[in-house]
Amino acid sequence: MKLEVKDAAFSYDEERTIFSGLDLELDKGQVMAVLGPNGSGKTTFLRCVMGMLYFTQGSCRLNGQETRTMPAREFWRLVSYVPQQRSAQQNAYTVLESIPLGRSGGMKMFARPGAADVEAAERVMEELKISHLQNRECRTLSGGEFQMALIGRALVSEPQLLILDEPESGLDFKNQLIVLNTIETLSKRGIACIFNTHYPEHAVNNADLALMMGREVPVFGRAKDVVNEENIEASFGVKVAVTEREREGRKLTSVIPLVVK
Repeated sequence: MKLEVKDAAFSYDEERTIFSGLDLELDKGQVMAVLGPNGSGKTTFLRCVMGMLYFTQGSCRLNGQETRTMPAREFWRLVSYVPQQRSAQQNAYTVLESIPLGRSGGMKMFARPGAADVEAAERVMEELKISHLQNRECRTLSGGEFQMALIGRALVSEPQLLILDEPESGLDFKNQLIVLNTIETLSKRGIACIFNTHYPEHAVNNADLALMMGREVPVFGRAKDVVNEENIEASFGVKVAVTEREREGRKLTSVIPLVVK
């Protein structure tokens, strides 16, 4: 899997350019965090990658093929999407009924999930450690439980690229960590992941690469290089102290807000 975005820009009109000059590459098994203030274009970027919107300039290629010209069925065989949980419908389906819907791209119209689809859902639930939720209706789940069910629905199609829009937003401390650890585990299996986040610490500690929005030309590179005091101040308008410490054999970065610029 290889995603390449070259000289990309997005504008709503001549007077409102959201971003421009965007260049990035994402390879198999890499994790990329996209961060920036509200309105900086994080979700717009994801929508452009997924073909829900189109870059107004530049190119976006997946495995060497321009995504704009890829048949939707072919694109969604390679890519899965986890929306923000607050925008996803918590319906009366059980978790076991909901997860196979992620394989609908491979089903005929109006077809019901077959035995193979159910078996795939059961494997995913076991992997995500949510098998105990299989008979619960989605509308009865907590935020963290529902987020894991959404991830399960995205994974059941066995994507090469997983795109998650603010997957840890609105979750408590423990469930944020569960989601972030799940992303790390998936990357070790070779699945490339892109996730939007409002948390600089999640970007620097849980991603290989980072794309920082908030300026007309976004900054892209290794997460530990991009998430620094200068870039955070320029993008968020907040002065911070970025510090490192080692705990349990791992170097962790803390981002401490000091004052609004």
